[in-house]
This record gives sequence, structure tokens and C-alpha cells, in this order.
Amino acid sequence: MSTIEEKRVYAGGERTTLYLACGLGVASVSVSDDLIGEFGVEARGEARDVAGRDGLLVAATGEDVLVGADLEESGFGGARAVGTDGETVLAADEDGIARYDGAWERVKVSDVRQPSDDEGNVRQPPDDRGIEVKRFDGALAAGEDVYRVGEGLESLGCPAEPNDVSLGEGTAFAATDDGLYRLESGEWERELAGPCGRVAAGGDLAVGPDAGDFWGRAGTRWERIDLPVSGPVADAVRTGEGTYAVTESGTVLANAGDGWRSRETGLRGVRALAAP
Repeated sequence: MSTIEEKRVYAGGERTTLYLACGLGVASVSVSDDLIGEFGVEARGEARDVAGRDGLLVAATGEDVLVGADLEESGFGGARAVGTDGETVLAADEDGIARYDGAWERVKVSDVRQPSDDEGNVRQPPDDRGIEVKRFDGALAAGEDVYRVGEGLESLGCPAEPNDVSLGEGTAFAATDDGLYRLESGEWERELAGPCGRVAAGGDLAVGPDAGDFWGRAGTRWERIDLPVSGPVADAVRTGEGTYAVTESGTVLANAGDGWRSRETGLRGVRALAAP
């Protein structure tokens, strides 16, 4: 699989390319620290999700899963969510999860290992419709539960249905309508109360239903971050240069330590953001 050259000289510094899944397709936005530069559409057709790690980019559209710097078709068909650990690509559709490493292979629902509840009863596995995945982060999947994807699937017993997942330094985080949860020593603990739609940056950023509910974690403390916009935030990422977010209506925000800058791109229906 081809990879992306992430950083180039840009306005006297290093340029990072962010990728957005939006109504027009997969879009790219160039940033350098807190400077937001040119943007354009790399692949047309409604994009449902985008993910990247270690230079590998993957996008989900209604037609196919696109992989690599050139967003090449993979033959999977339409997907609702994608993820990658930098080597293997994961994708999800109405039939469940599949793994791609040059060819697609289904992860069987029958391989799900279910945890026991407080009374020692084993939870019922998903039915034959497969697991309805909403988001991935590396080998974690957010469906009816949080799942770890390996040779099969391991259910992690999240106390509320997750909207999103993030993995940071071996710790799993889950964004749910009941709050943000952290998996610590096999037990889920609630970090933040209230609806949480996204968790990102290895569990360092959390996004609520509006830009006023944007949180950052410093150690064990969470602090509300004031964004200079209103409306729903679709997603956020953190790179070595700064923190970046995008609203559902296409406003890109950047903060490299000196406050937030924003730029309206006109890209509507944004669903996800990635910095491969």
C-alpha cells in the first residue's frame, strides 16, 4: 500500500495534510502549525469516514473503500466506517467487519468473546446481521459495545453503547450518550458526564453535541476548551504541530499553542477528520 508524505516545507515551517470525509468526497486541507492553507477534493462521491496512521490513509464511501495516497479502490464495496493501525485496514458495512492486507477477509461474528455481567451471566453475542460498527481507532471498534479486533473479536463490556472509541497508551476510551468512559484495569470508569459524540487523540480530546462541549485532558484533569465557533464539531485530531478540529459545516480550526484560528472551507456534511 502506498503511503503519504505528511510534512513538507510550507510558509517557513512544516506542512501537514488533514483529510476530511464530507458530502463532496474526501477533501484535503493543508495546515502548518496554526496556519490553515489550501484545500481541495481528492476523491469525489459522498465520503462516510476517513482514517489514517503512520502515513497510511483509508476512506469509506458509498461505493468502495479507498486506500493509500492515491485513494485507490480496494474492491470492498460501500462501507460505513474504516480504521487502520498503519499496516492493516479495517472496514465495516451492514454485514460486519472485514480486514484488508492486500485482500479482504471477514472477521466472523462467531469469534466474538463475550464478557460476563455482574451476576456472572455471559452476554448474548451479536446476531447474524453482524456488528453495526460506527467508528474504529486502530484495532478498536465502536458498535453495540467496544470490540477489540484481532483474529476474532473481543467484547470489552462498555456500560453504554459507544459512539466512538480511542486508544491511547494501552488505555481504551469510549464516547457515549451517557458520557466519556475509560477502561482501567479491566473496569470502565466514567471520565465526563453528558453526551459525548467523539473521543480522539488517544483519549486526550472529547467532543460533545456542540462546540461549547469540547474538552481536553491534561493528566487526570479535563478542561473545557473554548472554540471560536458554534455548532456541532464533527471530529478532532492532534499532531506534533498542534490540535485541529472541524465542524460539520466545514469550518477547520487550528491551535498550535497561541489560541485558535479558523477558516471556513465550504465543505458541508463533514463526518470525520484524519491526519495520517
